[in-house]
Amino acid sequence: MLIQEYIQLVKTLRDDQLIEFTKLFFLCKYKGTDTKIEESNWTNSYVLSIQRDDKTFNRFIYISSTNEDLSLFIKNNIKEIADYSKNNLVFRKLECFCLSFYDSNSNLVETADIDHNIALVIYDIDAIGNAIESHTDLKSFLLNTSATVSTKHAQFNRKDKILYELFTTGNKIADIKNSFIGSFIQYYLFEKGPLSSDELIALLLDHLPNLSKQTYKEAIRRSKKSGIVEFNNGKYTLTADKRMLIEEMRLVSAATENSLLQQFDMCFSEYGLKDYSHTILNLIIGLYRQQSDNELATLSHVDGSASEKELIRNLYKTLRNNGIQNDQINNVVSRIMDIISSSEYLNKMSATTLFTGLFNSNSLEDYLGKQKRIVFFDTQILLQLLCVDYSKNVDYINDGAYQDSLYEAGKILYEQIEESRDYVSLYTTPEYIREVSNHLYEAHNLNRFIHLSYIKDLGPSKNIFGSSVKCVYACREVSRVLKSRIRHI
Repeated sequence: MLIQEYIQLVKTLRDDQLIEFTKLFFLCKYKGTDTKIEESNWTNSYVLSIQRDDKTFNRFIYISSTNEDLSLFIKNNIKEIADYSKNNLVFRKLECFCLSFYDSNSNLVETADIDHNIALVIYDIDAIGNAIESHTDLKSFLLNTSATVSTKHAQFNRKDKILYELFTTGNKIADIKNSFIGSFIQYYLFEKGPLSSDELIALLLDHLPNLSKQTYKEAIRRSKKSGIVEFNNGKYTLTADKRMLIEEMRLVSAATENSLLQQFDMCFSEYGLKDYSHTILNLIIGLYRQQSDNELATLSHVDGSASEKELIRNLYKTLRNNGIQNDQINNVVSRIMDIISSSEYLNKMSATTLFTGLFNSNSLEDYLGKQKRIVFFDTQILLQLLCVDYSKNVDYINDGAYQDSLYEAGKILYEQIEESRDYVSLYTTPEYIREVSNHLYEAHNLNRFIHLSYIKDLGPSKNIFGSSVKCVYACREVSRVLKSRIRHI
């Protein structure tokens, strides 16, 4: 959950900070003790010297903000790099640090290898995220770099944001009520330290007054049973691991707040409004809070749109009163939207406010019953559903010749989707679709070997499509199924 916020922090680094982070990335990758960096002959490319075990070795690297920049760099420079590498072996391998998703269907790597004898290695945003997750030094760099702006005048609600993180990383997210109560238990034990049962329940009742003491006692017992809290000397405390996790949530939240303010400062400095960054940001936060209030008002058949419109008028009024011309206002607002949409912070904060209000108005079940469910599918689920969709007209699967527990689970999900089409919206992402196409391509290549006897003796393939000859042909169904049934974002 936190990894996406770390990635966003990387994307908002200044150029000089990004170079330092890239140095640290490769230092961690090669387990070195020190690095030095020098510009090379090509834009945004460098020679990195890494020291390890009393030895120093060099790496040729390129830093790219987008996949398009990377492709253009390779296209324009690969031949010159190849010629240069004839006299300098360091340049025969180019390692690219790319702040976007790399399309693995691209032929960049193959072309560089076959046509130019250059080994091209690409670390895209997924690989960078995995590295951050594995190395505390990378996390510390991002947290310390972002902690440079005072947020004391901004009306961030860090508590609600952390509660959201706890709520959505619970073990039983399907049990919304108990997960939500559990997140408050964890937060108060983190903030207040060891608490007796009565002290903890008093805090819970202060924030969620409509539930009984018995409900909270049972929730505390569940938290203890699940290993989230411990009970010693008449007091409840968080386990060490859980405390460390929430501390990380707190630090990441603070860094995200600073990052948002830095982006607001940079934006409004261009218009001479840097001193109003906090004021404008607080108006935006107010809009998010009002949206939550409007959701609650709708359940009570009250129109809350007037307050929201008033906040929007105040935003435009603030911009006009400080010299922003009418023909510039839409551009300024568009830039504001780009900044806040790049981070989920305000959405998370607003969601907790909404859920708290639903709890306290006894409206949670009513609210959930009226909402259309949105379901996001990752690669594995898409693969299973494609097989199920294709298999409807293939007898060998339906007669039991194809036995697979994941496939059977996919069939159940497929049937539930068909039954609930009016209540469920299905989504995926372009990145997941690309992964699906990669699996299909691998299955197509495996297909030629399926009938060989010694291959059959090895057992079924782990590639869901490759494990069945006929199911390989589901690849021609991909576009039809994804376009007709699942929206992408």
